[in-house]
Amino acid sequence: MSRSPRVHAHTGAITQLTAKGTGRVESIHGPIYVPYTVPGDRITAQIIKSTPNYSIGKLTQLLEKSHDRRTPACRYYGRCGGCQLMHISTEAQQKFKTEWLTQRIAHPLQPLITGQEYNVRNRIQLSVIDRGRNLKLGLNRVHSHTINPLSECPMTHPAISNLVPVITTWLQYTQCEWIQVTIRAGTSLENDPNCIVVLKGTPSPNDQAYISQTWQTLPISGVVIVSEATVVEWGRPVVFQVINGIKHQVSWGAFFQGNSPLTPVLLETVIGLTSPHAAERGLDLFGGLGLFGIHLGKQSLSVTILDTNPQSIGDATATINAHELHHVKAMVSDANAIHTELSHCDYVVVDPPRTGLGAALKRRLNHDGPARLIYVSCNPDTFVRDLVDLSAYRCTIIQPIDMFPNTVHLELVARFERIST
Repeated sequence: MSRSPRVHAHTGAITQLTAKGTGRVESIHGPIYVPYTVPGDRITAQIIKSTPNYSIGKLTQLLEKSHDRRTPACRYYGRCGGCQLMHISTEAQQKFKTEWLTQRIAHPLQPLITGQEYNVRNRIQLSVIDRGRNLKLGLNRVHSHTINPLSECPMTHPAISNLVPVITTWLQYTQCEWIQVTIRAGTSLENDPNCIVVLKGTPSPNDQAYISQTWQTLPISGVVIVSEATVVEWGRPVVFQVINGIKHQVSWGAFFQGNSPLTPVLLETVIGLTSPHAAERGLDLFGGLGLFGIHLGKQSLSVTILDTNPQSIGDATATINAHELHHVKAMVSDANAIHTELSHCDYVVVDPPRTGLGAALKRRLNHDGPARLIYVSCNPDTFVRDLVDLSAYRCTIIQPIDMFPNTVHLELVARFERIST
């Protein structure tokens, strides 16, 4: 029996959002997924891709608006691929994230912690279009390698958004085919712009001379050029993030939590779930520049921070020394390959990349891990996998935090307790 031919357009109501933030509308040929729609919308979509099981549609007409739809606060939204949910009201975004987590994680969740929606990101990584007087900076379009030029971003710290057109004009006087431009901002400090610019490319001697002679005319603290063979720095190649009285050094190549206003809340959540005591030893794996380990160290006998990034460990060491926290130490080490450290600690904090915990580390934790394990995750999918694999532990609490408003992403902090045998 032959199947009915696929139609090129479909009209219907959006019934739900997928985990990627895409609206779903039903048809006789199967579901159609349409970006930038909201449950309650009635739409017409052009079918741009069909498979035996589903189709992808492009919104062509909004016939009825959902009461959860709003006007995006960004003029590039829909072209820039940075945000997926800005057309949805704040309350509906939070409800969507909570419902999606509830469906994904078979465990009671604490209420979602939220914060301000805009001007929260302390870093932006921009691609470069063309060179010389035609140079522009931008972000990739949705599901595309095409770069959408932009001159501002309402999600970033105002200092970053203000710098985008300034840096664009500045680099138009160079001839280098720059690959990438990263702007990073720290905590607002008196008489200190506390912003750095990282340029990826291989500039000519003339371009390097121009940058060397002109960078101090910009409202930044330093410039870094990263090429295949060398790193060249002018000024101060770090920013400072002041969190709960600790002035953290953040190098240009180190990881730091991207949402500045909610980072203290994330930190307090980790500390609260860890419940450290003055006689306890802690281990901070995938510890980066020591955001968790340094602050836990203030309430513990000792804390060891491990990370594979030498820049991050250098930052952690600089912050430790600046605050004379002699019972906290930071070491370059692969957290997935640790051996003796686990048997000497009372609690461990893990904050792995999106790929989650390695199989060897999970085996070690199950075999001789400490009584308490605090897991910080930016990927609920790998968190769910690891929750099952950590069979020697019982998960007692999961706290979601909306560190990435207007996107489908969020952060989880969970406490695990070792099961008595």
